[in-house]
This record gives sequence, structure tokens and C-alpha cells, in this order.
Amino acid sequence: MTTFFCPHCFAEIEPTSLVCPLCGIDIVQWRAHPYKKRLVHALGHPLADVRMISIEALGRLGDPDAAMPLVQCALARPVDVTQGLAIVSALATLRRDESWADAVRLLRDHPARAVARAATELLPCS
Repeated sequence: MTTFFCPHCFAEIEPTSLVCPLCGIDIVQWRAHPYKKRLVHALGHPLADVRMISIEALGRLGDPDAAMPLVQCALARPVDVTQGLAIVSALATLRRDESWADAVRLLRDHPARAVARAATELLPCS
């Protein structure tokens, strides 16, 4: 059976819900938010596969503003090495600016060595 989640608070809801009974968000209005904003918000979803879809999509968009939310997602779930490496791959596709470099520098301290090493390889010597 399919489980439906509120797109804002991620509480389980009925598939026909128009308003989340927990947080009160108007689901139709939420869906009108810009795509990138919804993707960044989905980085906090409780299901790893939803987060992974968001990570991949943010990487394809190439916007360096996604760098810090991606890094925060990796640091929030340090035991999910697969997700951390997917985030490094997404970061590699983003346009690079100073905010991108700041975010990647934070990821060099990721508890998982594989993620930290991959992040270190993204940066020139610094």
C-alpha cells in the first residue's frame, strides 16, 4: 500500500488530503512553490529514496545555491555513506563559486572517510 506524506512536515496523510492535519499546510499551495525550493525541502524527507531523488535533481539543476543544503543533508545523516557520496557527485556538477567552496570545505570533515575524501578531491589545494 502506498504511503502519502505531507510535502511540508512529512507526516503521513490520506491521499485525498488537501490540508495537512498535523501542520495545517495547504497542499495545493505548497505544490505551487518553486521546484528548487521543494527539492531543497525534500532533503529532509524521512525516506532515503526521496532524498536521493532530490539530490540527483539538484545536481542536474547545477545551481551553486544548492551546495550548502546538500552538505547539511550529508552531515545530518552521517551514517548514510551512499547518500553522502551521491551528494559529493551532485556537488561536482554544480557551478562553482565561493559559497560552493565553503560548503564543500565543510564536507571534508564528514565522519565517513569515503565522503570526506571524495569532498577533498573536489577542491583544489586549499
